[in-house]
Amino acid sequence: MEEQLVVFELNDELYGLDVAQVQTIIPLQTIVAVPNTPPFVAGVVNLRGAVIPVVDLRTRFNLSRPQEEHKAVIIITVLDKTQAGLIVDQVTEVVKIPQEAIEPPASLLVNIETTYLRGIGKLGERPIILLDLGQVFTATVQPELVPDAAE
Repeated sequence: MEEQLVVFELNDELYGLDVAQVQTIIPLQTIVAVPNTPPFVAGVVNLRGAVIPVVDLRTRFNLSRPQEEHKAVIIITVLDKTQAGLIVDQVTEVVKIPQEAIEPPASLLVNIETTYLRGIGKLGERPIILLDLGQVFTATVQPELVPDAAE
């Protein structure tokens, strides 16, 4: 059995999301700030009439800003019929990884700040940090932060 992943970069590290949770990838665009949200919620974007909350993963993961300008993009994800965006440095590829090449996060890594880690995938010698999208958004994007675009 294999998992298909969208692989992206943050600070020259590789991260992966289940391809079934990725709706589209768009260029970085104007994000409207929403008052009284956590610092990692960059704001919202209007995508084809839908207002979508956007999380800056660098801020969420306490990563430094790049020295040079990256080709940042927004990955629009869908989880339980809810859309949300993730700002990442760049998307690099879509890959298939065998289940046996995925290890759970080491017990040293598992704490309150890293509950979003689902595991570490190995593609050759390259480790890919697999994100649990449900945990990323459970800990970050509260439904009451952004009004439902359908209302």
